[in-house]
Amino acid sequence: MKMRRCAGCLALLASLVPTAVHSTTATSLGDRISIDGVLDEYATDEWVLDSASGFPESDMDSRWGSDREVVRVALTWDAEFLYLAVDFRSRGEYAAVFLANAAGGLTALDGAGSFRRVIDFPGIRPNLLALAAPHAAPSVAMVDASHPFALVDRATLPAAVRSTIDGQAGFEMAIPWSRLSPGSPVQLVSAITGEVGTGSGDAAPDPRVVPDAERFARARLDRVLSIVADADADGRPDAGVSPRAVVTVETTAEPTLAQGSETIEVRVDTRAFAPDRAEVATFTVGPETGAFENVSGSCTIYSVDGREVREFSVALAGPAPQTSITWDGRDAQGRIVAGGVFVAAFDLEFTDGGARTRARATIGVAVVR
Repeated sequence: MKMRRCAGCLALLASLVPTAVHSTTATSLGDRISIDGVLDEYATDEWVLDSASGFPESDMDSRWGSDREVVRVALTWDAEFLYLAVDFRSRGEYAAVFLANAAGGLTALDGAGSFRRVIDFPGIRPNLLALAAPHAAPSVAMVDASHPFALVDRATLPAAVRSTIDGQAGFEMAIPWSRLSPGSPVQLVSAITGEVGTGSGDAAPDPRVVPDAERFARARLDRVLSIVADADADGRPDAGVSPRAVVTVETTAEPTLAQGSETIEVRVDTRAFAPDRAEVATFTVGPETGAFENVSGSCTIYSVDGREVREFSVALAGPAPQTSITWDGRDAQGRIVAGGVFVAAFDLEFTDGGARTRARATIGVAVVR
């Protein structure tokens, strides 16, 4: 009787011990993952960018509408492939994937054949590009320092897309490690884009400066997922690790205001915050080099539909001024705003070499409710 009671106690104790995050990278994942556009085989910790991840992908934040956006991104790998999945919504628009891992990639898509878009990549140089639209076979291209921009035979780089009648779609790729260098970080960003010549309605990770809603406005994708697949530097992708634990989000370029020969920096310390939990967003503005003096103006918070929510004064006296403005997620009446994407617009005047100069910059932030 005593032995049975002890066994029961041990079972109860074991049930109370938190379980570790399931490791999903492996020597081979071919028996689990099929490149067919159906994404239900990906585990929780392989969804590295979704509403629950460390740097969440916000739902309903697309500048082109909630039916045209990236919903989540999954990554995992085995000894042979880096597996990538993008869950997105589309009404015929493309889910685009841009991946950098070698020298000689693109700085922009202006001259990239059928991939031509008004999209810039400040700080990264994508080598692999993919475009996937519902009901159409994906297109994949590669470019590096040794090879010109060219389409890739999908038989050598498996890719598939599948969509439903309501516009939800899944895109998958299996990228052979023979086309990548496991010893170097893989940088990746995904975006929703339209036909040739368009910009981006949504990106994952979200860029620091919210793209213009106009379809042909230029977009700057300056945040990336950074994947370190060979942390022990043995020349092989690591097995038995959680992708969510090792994938990070990196900023590749600071948003700046160009005026004359100098620039002003505008930064925000978080891309998403929850006012209900007393979280705030702090915007910092100031000159890069200290050349400006006596800065004045305003910072206005706008909702994604252009409605003015809150205004702050900016007054920076003396040489090399810099200040921070903290927004607690409340409107001018002191009410916490509804969840969604908001834009902080800085309109500034400053002295530059004795002349009075004006400048404007915007940066986006998401309120989580």
